[in-house]
Order: sequence, then structure tokens, then C-alpha cells
Amino acid sequence: MGMNREQYQFHLAETMQDLTDRELAVMYEDYIDDATVSLMNGLVTECQRRGISLNDLEDILIND
Repeated sequence: MGMNREQYQFHLAETMQDLTDRELAVMYEDYIDDATVSLMNGLVTECQRRGISLNDLEDILIND
């Protein structure tokens, strides 16, 4: 049986916490055009937890 919305959000948050800033930036780049609301909410929440912005992720990609 699949995960409900709350379980999915929790799983997504746990997974994102394990990513490096670079990996988070690549995820942002890969999914920004067709990201689901859940994915973008998770990405923004994880950035806030780390104290970085989406612009910071873009800077990581540009400066890499």
C-alpha cells in the first residue's frame, strides 16, 4: 500500500536532510520545471532548515 500525503512529506523531508547542498542544488535544477507541489514544499522547507535560499542553490550550480 502506498504512503499517504503526511507519510510522503515526512519521507521526503528525511531524504532531503541526507543530501549535501550540492545534491540539493542538482535536485532543484533537475525538477524545477516539473516539480510537484510536495517536492517544492519539501525543497523550500529543507533550504529554510539549512539557512540557505533557492538562489544559494542556483549559485552552487553556477559556481560548480
